[in-house]
Amino acid sequence: MPAFTSENLENNAIGATLALMAAAARTAPKAMGIDALEIFALDGAEKQEIADVMKTLAIEGDPSAEKWLRDAGNVEIADALFVIGLKKHAGSAGANCQACGHASCVEFGKAPKISATFRGPTCAFKLVDLGIAIGSAVKAAGILNVDNRIMFRAGAAIMKSQWGAKLSIAFATPLRISGKSPFFDRQV
Repeated sequence: MPAFTSENLENNAIGATLALMAAAARTAPKAMGIDALEIFALDGAEKQEIADVMKTLAIEGDPSAEKWLRDAGNVEIADALFVIGLKKHAGSAGANCQACGHASCVEFGKAPKISATFRGPTCAFKLVDLGIAIGSAVKAAGILNVDNRIMFRAGAAIMKSQWGAKLSIAFATPLRISGKSPFFDRQV
């Protein structure tokens, strides 16, 4: 048996990809130079926990139920799940831009926090930072030829799980090394 099997090499590639995705997200530009990102990855039973939460969110009779189940299946077969979000009390960028709907960043800070799946209000600059960081992370995975897809449903499941306690919003990206990407050309 060879010292390095395809399975060993691919598992190592997933770990390296996760590390480079985290580096790409962390070093992405941030408004006012303020970093409010939380980044981590799940695999094994932790990843399955998220797929199970997604299945419970597939409410019977809801037109989007099939999409929740489809995405849960993608998370289940993924080699790992890369998670990136904003810290629960990320605050504002201090720009007083009013994009959040408040007169100033001080007023934003005083606003009651909504406890929904994604907890708001959220500073528009922080959301832009999050989007840029997500794009940087998946670009790194793409350059490394690791199949991936950004999933807001998986992020919503993260928020409903123990992993979302420190976050105000999250997105999750399943990763997979296989002969064909399971994340595109989907039936539903």
